[in-house]
Amino acid sequence: GIRSEALINPISIHPHTPRRNTMNDPKTDDIKGRAKEALGAVTDDDDMKREGRSDQRSADVKEGIDKVGERAKDAIDKVRGKD
Repeated sequence: GIRSEALINPISIHPHTPRRNTMNDPKTDDIKGRAKEALGAVTDDDDMKREGRSDQRSADVKEGIDKVGERAKDAIDKVRGKD
């Protein structure tokens, strides 16, 4: 039910909302990267800052891949007449 879904994925609490794997979510990676970069800046940890920037770049790449996939799907749907 809704409660067990919320425990599994608190972002998706409505039973008809598609579940999204937050482990590969670009927004999650970006937020995680910003947090690491900020922590590295506060603690003067250059490795942590680099890791944070790397996570943010990874998020950018994943977001780009998602956009390409959406455009490809839209193009296929258009060819099939499913505008």
